[in-house]
Amino acid sequence: LNAISKTIISNAIDTSYAFVQKNKALLDSRLKAGFFRDCHGDLHSKNIFLLPYPQPFDCIEFNDDFRQIDVLNEIAFLCMDLDAFGREDLSDLFLTSYNNLFSSMKTEDDRKLFVYYKSYRSNIRAKVNSLRARNANDDEQRIAALKEADKYLHLMDVYMKELKI
Repeated sequence: LNAISKTIISNAIDTSYAFVQKNKALLDSRLKAGFFRDCHGDLHSKNIFLLPYPQPFDCIEFNDDFRQIDVLNEIAFLCMDLDAFGREDLSDLFLTSYNNLFSSMKTEDDRKLFVYYKSYRSNIRAKVNSLRARNANDDEQRIAALKEADKYLHLMDVYMKELKI
C-alpha cells in the first residue's frame, strides 16, 4: 500500500466507526420498521442480465447473513457500481425509481446511511480486486486488478468525505 491508500483506509476506519456509533438508533429503527430483508446480497451490474427486462442472478445463497440486509445496502451496491463506471445518471435514476416503488429513503439520515452503504460496498470491491492482484497469473492482470482496487478506494474516500462526522 502506498501512503495515500493507507491514509484513505485509516480515515475510512475512523469515519465508519464514528458513523455507526452516531447512527445506532437509526439502524435499530430501520430493522424494526422492516427495512432489513432477504435480498440478493450481491446486486451489481455484472450480476444482472439485460433481457427484455432486467434479471438479477447469482445471489448469495450460501450465507443468510450476507443476504439479509437493509434494502438501502442492497441498492447501494448497484448504485456504487454505476458510480464507479462514471454513470451517476443511471445510479440516480435507479435510486429514484426504486424509492418511488418502495420508499426506503425518506430522511437526510437515510440518505447518509445510503452513502455509508455505498462506501462499504466500494471497500468490498477494493478488497476483492486486491485479492485478484495477489492471485494474478501475470503482471498485466496484477496491474489491472490493482488499478481497479485503487479506483474503488478513491470512490470510498469520496463517499467517506461526504459523511465526515
